[in-house]
Amino acid sequence: MRNTNPTGSLPNCGRASAVDLGSRASSTNCRGGRQSQKNVAVILVAFCLILANSAATQATPIHFEKHFTLFDTFGQTPHSATNAFIRVETFGVLTRYWQPIAPNTMGEVVYKIDVPGVIVSANFDARMGIYNGHSLPAFDPGASAWLDVSTDGISWDNLFEALPTTASHIAADHYDITPHVQGASVVFFRARLFMTTNPSGFGCTQFMRINGDGGGYDPFTLRADVAAVPEINPAGFGSVVALVAGAIGLLERRRLKAS
Repeated sequence: MRNTNPTGSLPNCGRASAVDLGSRASSTNCRGGRQSQKNVAVILVAFCLILANSAATQATPIHFEKHFTLFDTFGQTPHSATNAFIRVETFGVLTRYWQPIAPNTMGEVVYKIDVPGVIVSANFDARMGIYNGHSLPAFDPGASAWLDVSTDGISWDNLFEALPTTASHIAADHYDITPHVQGASVVFFRARLFMTTNPSGFGCTQFMRINGDGGGYDPFTLRADVAAVPEINPAGFGSVVALVAGAIGLLERRRLKAS
């Protein structure tokens, strides 16, 4: 048989030359180096995010209160009022209150209160007087009222009601509304007022009643413990930016050197 390998060297069957092995090793090292750089980059980014989060300074939680009556601008200018008006009684101490504009018509008054942050807990005070014959004289056996709360002015939760068959007076003292408003930064209150008669000079369904001398009734009050929005510390944020920029520059120099 004729010798097709005159040099006597072994055939290069399935074996890589030293050059091939070196090239593969070099390629593997490059891939490993690039993967290592990616891992380092991921770790640095995560570290920087942690620093950025720690750079945010949490402001001290605050206690917020809003008081208003029908003798101040806020009380006289609600978010909306439909089929309702402020009655000023012309006798006695010139008492004021919201009432329906006419019998058998649902009056509605909405107040919107913005708070400086996110509500953690909240309560309020409010008054309604319904002259339907329970604890107050029966000038209107059909007088009724409802008080609702909302965080968007669209979806409402009823807090309590005064009906001809249940009660004639609503007095909320530190009424807890935390389950209804927690996490919000605005609160809407809606009073719905209804009466079937309209005696001369006064209304049988009354919301936010207050005497002309400022006495006799407490103002409408919202109290809330508020978690303020975190504020970014400029010095800490600047340090984080510098660290990120330095890390990116270092990785780029290593990449260029490796190539």
